[in-house]
Amino acid sequence: MKTLFYPCIVVASLVFPAPVRAADKPTAEAPPEVRSFELTPTAPPAPALKYRLLFDDAVDSRAGNAAILYLQAVLLMGADGQEKADQALKAYDEKDMARFNELADSLEKPEVFGELELASRCEDCNWETPFRERGVEALMPHLSALKNGIAKLIKVRVLRQIEQDKTADALATLRFGYELSEKIGRDREPCLVSVLVSMAVARTMDDCLVTLMNRPDVPNLYWALVDLPQFRSMWRPAMAGERRGTSKYVSPWTDGKQTTADTARAALNTAADIVWGPNDPRRVDPIRGTSAAVLEQARQSYADEHGIASDAAAKIDPAIVLLEYYVRQYLVTGDDIYAIPDLPYPELLSRSAEVTTRVMKQMAEQPANPFLQYFPAVLHAAWSFDRADRERTALAAVEALRSYAAANGGKLPARLEDVKDTPVPNNPVTSRPFEYRVDGDTATLSDSQSQPMLTTLTFTVKIRKP
Repeated sequence: MKTLFYPCIVVASLVFPAPVRAADKPTAEAPPEVRSFELTPTAPPAPALKYRLLFDDAVDSRAGNAAILYLQAVLLMGADGQEKADQALKAYDEKDMARFNELADSLEKPEVFGELELASRCEDCNWETPFRERGVEALMPHLSALKNGIAKLIKVRVLRQIEQDKTADALATLRFGYELSEKIGRDREPCLVSVLVSMAVARTMDDCLVTLMNRPDVPNLYWALVDLPQFRSMWRPAMAGERRGTSKYVSPWTDGKQTTADTARAALNTAADIVWGPNDPRRVDPIRGTSAAVLEQARQSYADEHGIASDAAAKIDPAIVLLEYYVRQYLVTGDDIYAIPDLPYPELLSRSAEVTTRVMKQMAEQPANPFLQYFPAVLHAAWSFDRADRERTALAAVEALRSYAAANGGKLPARLEDVKDTPVPNNPVTSRPFEYRVDGDTATLSDSQSQPMLTTLTFTVKIRKP
């Protein structure tokens, strides 16, 4: 699995409905994110973090590398484990509970969950992915096994425990899933692909959590949800990982030193081979595929940078001037991408859209520039981050409504600002409160204002009668 650009788009599509590209004109809306809740009025626990969705680092952590234990869990799961988990989840969705229970019980493997508990408590998680040595060619085969194998196994176990009315056990197993998500996304050298998989795992756990929240005896998880870190904090390390992955191919040519025509030609062809493959029919020759207009721009840029006349630059081998020009384009646009990770979501999304439009325009104008292909699909990733944080925040908001109902005779608040003891967090996408209305005994928490996002969020909440 290569780590950049188009792979990010592919993985993002597995996490959420297809996000918007700045240069795309959407033809249809993606399915809205809809969840329904019927909640028992329940006050938050005391102490507030009696129930946690992550282990307490100060109390529960242990020395060791979680990555090794997770890989051992994959092996112990067995060759047919993923297939059985898929079959079990399919049976659950089809409400074939006899089949689900049979498969879930066959997947109850103490040796696997023993490894997962140890891994969840580890202080470190280092997959030792060779980004520095292999750059964007580095493979990450563990991600598929964790997302499609271990995460689904955890989901099956949680759903089975919910069916058995084992609420405490289900919460304990859910913690393994949220820890897995954290450790995938916050490893030693993260990149966008690993963080997108981390969000996909978290979404799998969120599906279980919604099912659990609808049970009559579940505790209020407001503080547990507020305690979960936002995925937003993974953005900067992931983008640093993206930059690190390309530095192997770009950094030798960023110092402005003279190079020979043969060296420049070899560098450009190597970059093209990395992007398209040497035998890929889509491969564009980085020299012969360059238009006369782009070559003229490259020569003028070379003349300006080196303080020589335009006619002198015209005599320089095209490979030399193109390598310098292409690398400069990469550096200028790259800095605009990598300079924005700490902006609030509204500004991050706006800047991401702007820079994505520019990159796609550059790619259309310079199809032979392989370095432009190294940029991460930044707008796709930004929308995936914000959707993940929006859903996590909305779940905390739902529990805030449950807290209010517990303190007010089972009534829902007329306005979100009426909730005082467990404040409803703002929508991270807009930095404003979620939209909220009450119609009879049903409250609707929604977000229809986030643009240009195609998906809306609608959570409906009812309070269970005594």
